[in-house]
Amino acid sequence: MSHTVAVKQAPVVNFDHTDDERRRLYIKAFFGFHCQWDEDIWQSLRDKAESDVYSILHANGFRRAGKAHVEYAVDAIAYGDYAIEFGLNQSVHPWPWGVQMEPGVKDYSDGPSETYETWRRMRGLPTPRPRPNDGA
Repeated sequence: MSHTVAVKQAPVVNFDHTDDERRRLYIKAFFGFHCQWDEDIWQSLRDKAESDVYSILHANGFRRAGKAHVEYAVDAIAYGDYAIEFGLNQSVHPWPWGVQMEPGVKDYSDGPSETYETWRRMRGLPTPRPRPNDGA
């Protein structure tokens, strides 16, 4: 069952924005603070954003992408779509870290994105073999 949750304290953004778990907790707290958190809607928009990111990576010729990049890009797109869904002005409530802080596509600090590689395999697209130094 879908429901909106309110949070009483404004969240703080002073943490490592590449930490997926903390970033997602911040997103939930941020929208909850604005009385606009709905887990089902968030998950639906995040699923769509994930598909969009994979399509963009494929269209740009990337057979592999870093997990840090993929997860950050998916969250950023879902955040914007979520704000639109609830009628929040994105110039007042922008993505807090900006695109300049997005990890690069070839940032393998967290390894390659296994979900992107699975998406490629499910479509019969080639995936490169893991390299010893890319965290795979």
